[in-house]
Amino acid sequence: MAKTVVVTGSTRGIGLGLAKEFLKRGCNVVVCGRSQVGVNKAVEQLAAEAGGANLLGVRCDVASFEQVQALWDAGAKRFGRIDIWINNAGTTTNPLPFGQLEKDEIDATLSTKIFGSLYSAHVAINGMLKQGGGDIYFTEGMGGKGEVQEGVAMLGTGNAAVVYFVKALRKEYAGSNVHFHTLRPGINVTEHFLHGVEYLDEARWERSKRVINILGDTPETTTPWLADAILKNDKKEGHIAWLTPMKIMLRFMTASFNKRDLFAGYERPVKN
Repeated sequence: MAKTVVVTGSTRGIGLGLAKEFLKRGCNVVVCGRSQVGVNKAVEQLAAEAGGANLLGVRCDVASFEQVQALWDAGAKRFGRIDIWINNAGTTTNPLPFGQLEKDEIDATLSTKIFGSLYSAHVAINGMLKQGGGDIYFTEGMGGKGEVQEGVAMLGTGNAAVVYFVKALRKEYAGSNVHFHTLRPGINVTEHFLHGVEYLDEARWERSKRVINILGDTPETTTPWLADAILKNDKKEGHIAWLTPMKIMLRFMTASFNKRDLFAGYERPVKN
């Protein structure tokens, strides 16, 4: 029987890539995003690339508990049950010191990452307990392991909070058939990742590009592997990471003769 997968924040980037890969593997897939236009566009693209028979698009802002509940209800009504829920939705601030951020940036980043994860987990836990079990994934990244980097205070804070939250859920639901996992997709050059790069000075931008060209990838590279790893995962407390310490070491060791340019054709926006 085909598994049903919900991927939040799946109208672009990693989420869209995951949705496509799950469809290609015969899963039922529910995609969502805050904009109905974005959802419609994603559904159209996915249907053309991977088929639309097992696909459902739902407009959902994960910072709204009611909309998250409606997302679950729509997926469960269409496909009968939801086996895998992936909390992928996220946004970030411009890469500035915290005191220079706008309040709206702070609110949007933390409400999407923290409250979006909380509301999604609450809805998915209760739905999965009723149906007999399921797996919930939380994407995390910089800050989740205590890393500190300039200009991403809110993103790192959100990731750190999610890592603690997952540990708490594992303890509270240890005896249930609902399992909690973390997903670390590495550095993916996407619209989300490049948000606000016009605020970087030239020297910092060049340093960033050098590192990203060594360690970075695109969703077209990472999401097939991630989808396979998720579908094969049979652990109660799994952690799926694309960019492992060994892979990081090998990439730096081979960087001098393995030239990569993930920014070919990309023009950095100019700040007005």
